[in-house]
Parts: sequence; C-alpha cells; structure tokens
Amino acid sequence: MSADDRAPRSRHVAAMAGIAACGGAAGAVARHLVAQAWPTPDGGPPLATLAVNLAGSVLIGVLVAAAAGPRPAPPWVRQLLGTGFLGGFTTYSAHVLDTGALAASGRVAEAAAYMALTLVGAVAGTALGAWATGRAVRALVRRRRP
Repeated sequence: MSADDRAPRSRHVAAMAGIAACGGAAGAVARHLVAQAWPTPDGGPPLATLAVNLAGSVLIGVLVAAAAGPRPAPPWVRQLLGTGFLGGFTTYSAHVLDTGALAASGRVAEAAAYMALTLVGAVAGTALGAWATGRAVRALVRRRRP
C-alpha cells in the first residue's frame, strides 16, 4: 500500500474518531446532567448510575436494530450515536467504583445486588431494545408493501 493509498484511509479514521469524540462529549454531558438532577443521597444507592447504564443499554439495542434495518444507517451515524453518545452516556467505570464503595462500607449484599442488577439489566435491556425495534421496523415494512 502506497502513501497515496493510506492518506484517504487516515483521513477517514481521523474523521470517524472526531465524530465519536463529539458524540462521547455530548453523552458524558447528558450523563452528568442526570447525575446532577438525581444525586445519590448519603448512604443511598447510586440510582443515577444504574439508570443511565440501563437506559443506555436499551438505546444501544434500539440503535443496533435500527441501524441494521432495511435502510441501514451510514457508519458515521453508528459512530456518533453508538460509540460516541451512548459510550459517553453509559458509565461502567462509575458502576465499578460505586460497587466498590458499597462493598467497602460493609454493604456487601447491596453491592452484589447492584452489580448483578446492572449487568443482567444491561444485557436484558439491550435485548429488549433490539427486539422491540426489530418488531417495529418489520411492522413498518409490512405496512408499506402493496
């Protein structure tokens, strides 16, 4: 591969990285706004983190199913919304810190329940979002057929 062949690919990779970064910044701001609107009370469970992770997982399922539909979304849309926005919105690093803080404060059962609820809920939410969106897309396609 010559240098001339690599230049367009390098520009494409840089553009996609920029698109993901913009989406990620917007997602992180959205997560921060949720955390500000729904602060964790002293000694309470970190419900804002749980909510953004579960909601983000459902939305990832929606995006995957919608992007794979009869008119697939262009790669930049998946990069902006999936890798970018939803990657910045969901926060598994905060989930791990919250779980560790619960366990360190002696609330081991609550930490285990929080961890399990987040992980099982995220997988189930992604599956539910993909399933519901797939059904909706198929119904729309059927209605449009003569």
